[in-house]
Amino acid sequence: MKQRKILIVGDSYPLVKYTANLGYEVYCAPGDPALSDLSENLDIREDNPEELLEFVLENGIDLTIVVSEKAVKSDIASVFASGSANIFAPTAESADLLMSKSMTKKFLYKNHISTPRFAVFEKSQTALDYLKKSEYPLLISSDNCSSIRIYSSSYDRAAYHVEDLFLQDESKVVIEEYESGLEFSFYSVCDGYHVLPLTSSKGFSFSENGDGGILTSGMGAYVPSTDLTLSIQRQIFNDVILRSIIHLRDNNNPYTGIFGVDGILSGDTFKILNFRPFFKSIDVPSVLSLIGENIIEIFESCANGSFSDEYDEILMSNEVSVSSRLRSKSKNRLKVNNLMVDSEVSYLGNDTILTSKAKTLSRAKTILSDDINILNKENFKFRSDIIKC
Repeated sequence: MKQRKILIVGDSYPLVKYTANLGYEVYCAPGDPALSDLSENLDIREDNPEELLEFVLENGIDLTIVVSEKAVKSDIASVFASGSANIFAPTAESADLLMSKSMTKKFLYKNHISTPRFAVFEKSQTALDYLKKSEYPLLISSDNCSSIRIYSSSYDRAAYHVEDLFLQDESKVVIEEYESGLEFSFYSVCDGYHVLPLTSSKGFSFSENGDGGILTSGMGAYVPSTDLTLSIQRQIFNDVILRSIIHLRDNNNPYTGIFGVDGILSGDTFKILNFRPFFKSIDVPSVLSLIGENIIEIFESCANGSFSDEYDEILMSNEVSVSSRLRSKSKNRLKVNNLMVDSEVSYLGNDTILTSKAKTLSRAKTILSDDINILNKENFKFRSDIIKC
């Protein structure tokens, strides 16, 4: 049988490793030297859909999976559709609702979905005037990049970051009240019409124990979230995700891809912070470790229109997975391999992610803690409270 070929657009070491381990021939754009033993790296920019399509057609690629927001914004999905190439990604127009912070917040407000109080600004001075009247702390976000979120505890810090974002040619800046509580993400997969829940995660975004330090893209995660009840998960799926998918479909912008929702849980109530068009990077290794299906086949069924016929649910393991990000103190990645530790090893930039799974959360934490303890802790920083039993 011919080996199937998969192109992954964007940086996701865990997804590349997962796909290669399933026996697929994997290509990556852009390339990463750390992936050279798992995939063929392409010297093509992720936001160059025409050249990527040319490569796909010339090399018989069976499916392209997009994890890059830059590629989505370049409308790679529409370009590939024009060339009849299978791709798992939303069109740029349908993804605007997820990738534009201001559009997300306005949609939530209009549909009476609970979200922290917010304001959207197109001019620096107007935003600074608003900051003078605000209570702190606040979150300041780029409108067009889900990874840029800045925690500001004072006017001076907030003003500096607002001015800096506008100096970087941001057209809009979103300022919102900071909500304390338990972080969560909830994921579904959709082909534009048929949507199924996948799993959830509990996140840890601050760099220091007890949510201190700076706000990061993620220092660790538990999958699934141990805090979300089935009732709350149904609410999020029905009232937030389904409503969003139906809105996009009814406006002739059917959404194909992962639909991610980030929120804050306080008791039995939740507030939605933002949407995202793929998994959070810190969540990917844990999600992949627990999925009971071949997720590449799920993505392909969404791309070719057979998803609703082939899937009524997506099977997930009953285990719990824990990931911890080890932030390198140098420009070099930690030299860790699976012969040294029991946890799965992956990378995020220069940092190393260790992921363990077990029947219980406490056991998964113990495995991860034991592995971290055998490493030289002088070379990295991590949040010890994530793995504390």
